[in-house]
Amino acid sequence: MAVQIVGIGLLMGLMHTIRLTALGASIPWATWQGIEPPVLARIVCGGIWSGAGSLLALLTGTASAATVGPLCLCYGLMMVGTRFFPDTAWVNPLSWLGGASALPWAVLGVIALLLWVVQGRKVRQHV
Repeated sequence: MAVQIVGIGLLMGLMHTIRLTALGASIPWATWQGIEPPVLARIVCGGIWSGAGSLLALLTGTASAATVGPLCLCYGLMMVGTRFFPDTAWVNPLSWLGGASALPWAVLGVIALLLWVVQGRKVRQHV
């Protein structure tokens, strides 16, 4: 998540530089005000899926679970959410990207806690 934040900061700096060289003025801060919730929600969703992949890879012991597991989970949640529960926003991961809900933060916290527990057990087994 820190790498994503740094990347967004670099992109914003590049945009300011381009505008400064082309127009001689920086981008007004009012332009950036509505961008925080959706960008932050995307960063949190990226953390959720990478954490889920890491957790699945640790639990199963296979490297392919790190990529295939989150893909299947996300696709399954999207299909169930759009077909069976279209009015329930917390089932469909696409609705998490709006940034209006605290659910992604809760899921990220649960995944981080599970990763901490599972990684601690794996380290103790090998030490």
